[in-house]
Amino acid sequence: MVQPPDTESWVNPLVDAGDEPVPPGARVVSIGRRRVVVVRESHPGRWSYFGHVALELVQGLAYARLIGASAAVCPPRRFAHPAYLDVDCDGVPIVRARPALALLRARSARVDLGGLRTAGDPVRKRGAQDLRAYVRRHDLPKPVRTHVREVIDRLDRKRRRREDPDGGPYWRRRLIAEPVGTRLTPAAERRAAEWAAALDIPPDRPIVTVHARERGYKLASDGRDTYRGKAAYGGMDEATRNAWIETYFPALDLLVEQGYTVVRFGDATMTPVRRPGVVDLATSPRRSALLELYCLFHSRFLITGESSPHSVCHLTNTPLLTVNGTDPIGAYPPRRDGILMMKTVVDRETGKTLTLDDFLSEEYQTYKRHPGRYEYLQNTPDEILAAVQEMLDLLDRGTPDTAGQTRYRERLVQAYEASSHLHYVAKFAPDRGFLGYGRFARYQVDPWYASLGEEREPVEAAS
Repeated sequence: MVQPPDTESWVNPLVDAGDEPVPPGARVVSIGRRRVVVVRESHPGRWSYFGHVALELVQGLAYARLIGASAAVCPPRRFAHPAYLDVDCDGVPIVRARPALALLRARSARVDLGGLRTAGDPVRKRGAQDLRAYVRRHDLPKPVRTHVREVIDRLDRKRRRREDPDGGPYWRRRLIAEPVGTRLTPAAERRAAEWAAALDIPPDRPIVTVHARERGYKLASDGRDTYRGKAAYGGMDEATRNAWIETYFPALDLLVEQGYTVVRFGDATMTPVRRPGVVDLATSPRRSALLELYCLFHSRFLITGESSPHSVCHLTNTPLLTVNGTDPIGAYPPRRDGILMMKTVVDRETGKTLTLDDFLSEEYQTYKRHPGRYEYLQNTPDEILAAVQEMLDLLDRGTPDTAGQTRYRERLVQAYEASSHLHYVAKFAPDRGFLGYGRFARYQVDPWYASLGEEREPVEAAS
């Protein structure tokens, strides 16, 4: 059986206080003999996204616990997610007094030379975008085209160094591989529990949370994103990560039959769900970010795709089942209680359905989420049901990795080494060779491994 995190003691054998880089956005400030990890957004505008806040917050809290420091959260002036300010962490005193926060904000800005080093980053980002668009629209001579691309690369490199001056991937997988003892403050916990009871979320029944991404979250801007990747096939489209909640229904019915309350959350534009045993928090007028955090903290596990909750669960220590994946490296779960299942992907040029080996190629990493190149087919109800059954098996019995799951993890790390020059791969890459303790779904990996003609003997999970 997978054990819940130990909130009394925290040991992470993967990291050492002496050589672990400060996470993106965080700064260590000394006030007298007291050290404080100031957690801020790593790049202007990043904390407008629910998932980025959670990821940078849990990395900052984990680092503070690692070095034995206090922590302070200093959000931007226009902060849309104040519920995160109600999170506590075992072993990490949280600074909340306004005068102290003002002082820490000023001290951390001084570390950045008054913040002037990051002032030009939005300009650099827009400049690189405009130059890429100009190269695409005009037939430039090769020497000119080469020179322009060198300018674009310089702009990107400068901005990326500002985002993470210590180097390394954005996602510090080693640092968060072991759950950190986070929880809501007592006052926030009581308030959220009252709201949950009013929505018929009983405190004495186990919860499973579910999120199926729909287009409404980015209704105004969810067009094709040609900033990352090449524009030959239309650029990235966020809609490739979307899914229909109806395909989850057989799995949700199974959970309800086993005594779970299923809480569906997301944004108010989502398709309403009216189903026995399912509380549709997404379309409820009582929906709130604090209540979503409360449900995640109390959830047996989360079913989600590649969207914000995928990152939030690392803050709330919620076991993670990712379905409808599109990125086998970026979505790979860092913790032992994580499972990933990919969508079925078809190459539009050849009509071929991609294999697990095809996902590892540099070509796929270059053009992933480009709907002009690849067609993304959602997981079927049977596939999602099989993944949920595997997740229950993992949590109840602690089933070890199969040989295929271990082998594919090794292949993913090797694939990163071949594609690490791609910005999006490098951002969510293995952290100094560590991809994660999680696993790919047996439903997809075992047939792939059987095709290799090797024996499938259960092996212990990688340590």
